[in-house]
Amino acid sequence: MGASPFPTNLDVPLSSIWAYNLAQKYTTSCPQQLPIDLLPPLTFNGMSGSTLNFGWSPNTNNFSTPVGTTGQDLYLAITHANVSDPIYQQVQTTGQGQGTVQLPEGLSGVVYAALTASSGDLTYHELTTTGTMAGPAQLVLS
Repeated sequence: MGASPFPTNLDVPLSSIWAYNLAQKYTTSCPQQLPIDLLPPLTFNGMSGSTLNFGWSPNTNNFSTPVGTTGQDLYLAITHANVSDPIYQQVQTTGQGQGTVQLPEGLSGVVYAALTASSGDLTYHELTTTGTMAGPAQLVLS
C-alpha cells in the first residue's frame, strides 16, 4: 500500500488502456470483460540496423477505414522513460499491414510504441486514450 506503480526513474508509465492491451496476450480467460477498449495488436518482426520492421491487422480497428489505406500517413509513436512526450516517426508502408520505421538515435532499454495517424500533435495522454490505431507493443533495445 502506498507504493508507486512506477518506482524508478527509468520506468515508463502506461495508461490503463495500454496496460490492459499489453496484458491481453497473457490472458486466457476473464470472468468479466472490463470496460476498456481492445486495440488491434502491433507486432515487431525484427530489426535491420536501426530500421524496425513491424506489422498490424489493417482491418481490425476502431476506425471506419482500414489502417494504412492508400494515401493515409501513418506514424509510430514511441514512448520512452527519458522523454515527456512521444517521439513520432513516419512509417514507410511495405505492404498491407506491414511497415518499417527508422528508430531515432539514443533509444535504449524498454520502449513502447503504437501506430497512429498523428504526426506529433498528440500528448502522451491523448495518444494512449484516443490516438492509438494499433498497439501498443513493447520493444527492448540495447
